[in-house]
Amino acid sequence: MYRNLFDNSPIGMFQYSHLENRLIRVNAAYAKMLGYESPEEMISTITDVTSQIHTDPQNYINTLATLEERDWFYAEQPLLQKDGSIIIAKVAVRKVLKPDGTIDYTDGFVEDITEQRRLEETEKKHLDEITDLYENAPCGYHSLAEDGTIIRINNTELRWLGYSRDEVIGKMKITDLLTPEGIEAFQQDFSLLKERGWVRDVEDKWIRKDGSVLDVIVNTTAIFDKNGNYLMNRCSAFDNTERKKAEEALERSEKLYRNLFENASIGMLQISLPENGILRVNKAFASMLGYDSPEDLMFNVTDPATQIQVDPANHDKALRILEQQNWIYSEQPCRRKDGSIMFANVAARKVSKQNDVDEYVEAIVEDITERKRAEEELRERIKELNCLYSIANVIEKADTIEEIFRNTADLMPSGFPYPEHMCARITYEDLEFKTANFQETPWQISANINVNGRLAGTVNVHYLKETSQRDGGPFLKEERDLIDAIADRLGKVAERKQMEEALIKNERELSIKAQNLADVNTTMKVLLNTMENDQEKLKERFLDNIKAQVLPYLKKLKNTSLDDTQKGLIKIAETNLDEIASPFVQKLTSNYLNLTKTEIQIASLVREGMTSKEIAELLNSNKRVIDFHRENIRKKLGLNNKKGSLAILLRSYS
Repeated sequence: MYRNLFDNSPIGMFQYSHLENRLIRVNAAYAKMLGYESPEEMISTITDVTSQIHTDPQNYINTLATLEERDWFYAEQPLLQKDGSIIIAKVAVRKVLKPDGTIDYTDGFVEDITEQRRLEETEKKHLDEITDLYENAPCGYHSLAEDGTIIRINNTELRWLGYSRDEVIGKMKITDLLTPEGIEAFQQDFSLLKERGWVRDVEDKWIRKDGSVLDVIVNTTAIFDKNGNYLMNRCSAFDNTERKKAEEALERSEKLYRNLFENASIGMLQISLPENGILRVNKAFASMLGYDSPEDLMFNVTDPATQIQVDPANHDKALRILEQQNWIYSEQPCRRKDGSIMFANVAARKVSKQNDVDEYVEAIVEDITERKRAEEELRERIKELNCLYSIANVIEKADTIEEIFRNTADLMPSGFPYPEHMCARITYEDLEFKTANFQETPWQISANINVNGRLAGTVNVHYLKETSQRDGGPFLKEERDLIDAIADRLGKVAERKQMEEALIKNERELSIKAQNLADVNTTMKVLLNTMENDQEKLKERFLDNIKAQVLPYLKKLKNTSLDDTQKGLIKIAETNLDEIASPFVQKLTSNYLNLTKTEIQIASLVREGMTSKEIAELLNSNKRVIDFHRENIRKKLGLNNKKGSLAILLRSYS
């Protein structure tokens, strides 16, 4: 019977040998719980319970330690399944002893409570959310006992009042927070609450801990026992400070309202509910809509929802919103007496029924038509600027004037109010560029393209269908200015392109002239080289004549009977003739050095190492004269005020 119970039990059961550290028996429920196909598979697979079943080996150790002292061990533990996932199980384990009192093996019962714990966690999460909603709601909550003691209060209300929970719960009564007038009103409302079970929209004033006053609106329901006896209440409170300020301001303004209504510079009106008839309008509103007087408007307008509202649905929508809130602010189109549209900024409120006055809607209206028109015009000017900017990009990046004109024609419609209904064309000289949808229509404007004061083409923009007439036609002055600007820009581009082409032509001509000049220069160089060669040949013939026809006769003259002076003169003559044919004399006679004949003669003797005295005797001159010439030579050769040797410098010219 035990075996049958063990094997077929719906809860997991096992027997475990602690000495052999293995499972002895497990039932099908336990094997299935841990993801095994059968008890046999589980027993053969699990060789170490501490790591293959327990997620934490300490749990196994705690079980044994407990069983050393007690017969049973009870716990909730995480267990590992075959695939590694974890379940939460409720475990009960008992020890089976040997005759000697030691543990033989243990019996265990295992119940999978994973789903139960998940549901508990979910429930706890929901409970936490509900608690958080109660404690931190945008409104205050509290509950009162029958004697008015505060027994519950949320964090929101505590923050409003500046108290801690310990200061309030069970220690303060609601009357501790009320003004003397409020206490009297509370006692009446509290009696009414016990009688009928609810009190709604009670305006009250609470005194904060710091003595300041908080305006609130309170809604309360009572909780009774099965015998109808009052147990407690549930009270929700809303901070009414801002609303109260607005109402007080409104009350103050209503004192001035009657005097201001008729002569206000903004429109004002009152519409009755539910008849939707006009109760009263001021002069400003009547004038906005083109009526002569408030009486004229009220006589002609019997249904403002259809005669003033362009869309009657706006009227119904506003009434629905005013059921939920005090004021509504919106921008709405309104129909004037002549059928034209006025855009209005509307602020409306619903005034509840008071005494003998039925509820009505009161509205303040500001004519914002001009502002709307200015905004629309601003959007159009932005479109025009974007169009001009795009054309500027085309002009900057395009290589040819044809590409510029073609892309400009495609861009032009984007600068006008209805580009989808527009087409454009540009003619220039014998060229034509137009949008794919171009066709001639009566609704068009054009501008001339002038290049260097000459009419070179036109720019045309056409509407494909008739549009509203503005400024005497379908095009605004700004749009005419736009097409004029485009035509002017294209004219300047054409002028620039013509100048660029002329510049390229001039550069080509200059290049040809430069080439011709280079050819002439080459010819001149050839002629100069020829002249230099001829000059060199002339020098060579001159030198050859000196050597062949002069120097031999001087040598013969030297062999005749001559005195020393005569011999010196002949030597000088030979030396000078040699120098004439040498680079030295050529350099000294150059324009750069600018030496005189006497200075050249003296320089030649200085180069040979002769002193001023020797040169003076040879030339039959004075030593001071020779020194003077030597000083001039030094200046011209750049040795003035320097210690350099003149003779060495002169030898470097050889």
